[in-house]
Amino acid sequence: AALALALVALALATPGAAAQSLLDASPPGANDWACEPRADKPHPVILLHGLGGDKNLNFAEVSPALANAGFCVFAVDYGNRGTQSLTVLFFGSDDPDDVGRRALETYAVARWADLRQASDHAYTKDIVALGDFNLPVVEEGDPIFEALTSRGLVLPPHLSNVGGSSIFGGKHYDQIAIFPGETSELSELIDTFDFDNALFRELWDPDDPAAFLAYTRYYLSDHRPLWAEFRV
Repeated sequence: AALALALVALALATPGAAAQSLLDASPPGANDWACEPRADKPHPVILLHGLGGDKNLNFAEVSPALANAGFCVFAVDYGNRGTQSLTVLFFGSDDPDDVGRRALETYAVARWADLRQASDHAYTKDIVALGDFNLPVVEEGDPIFEALTSRGLVLPPHLSNVGGSSIFGGKHYDQIAIFPGETSELSELIDTFDFDNALFRELWDPDDPAAFLAYTRYYLSDHRPLWAEFRV
């Protein structure tokens, strides 16, 4: 079954008036509100951009590809963009006020997912919240974890323990959250890909790990990608 995926992250730039019309435009193939799902593609795809991105920057190629494949495609901008304020990363410090704000924003994602999957009018109840939730630890008592799981979403355990999805500090920022009763296609195969143990190995210096991680962050990423297997 197709899944509506939510990639939840932050938009940093605040547009001026001259740029607003470009930001309001949709990438090719997206946001056709007259689109009717095909019988073989019954679930729409929702594209939510990542850190520092927007719908045109990130989805100019994938949006038309999905539309040409027969999907109804929808893409939005969010973050620090005028009246739009959905983000779980903007308040990223460990300050108690920032943690509280981040927990509220994370709860908004969980609440939206719960209301959508519970609605009699939802086009799909098979909803996955996926991305960087700025979640330091996956355990009860953490305010971000409590907010994300407060409406029924669960975080399937990862296969291994390579130190989390962040190569700095071993934080478990990136997660896949599902409703177990609805997303039965997710197998038990889910993990992070520890590319930092496979690439640039000749540069590793146990006496100076910070230099290696800075190099890896610059040329690739400071987050390890998630992967999961779905039965389709």
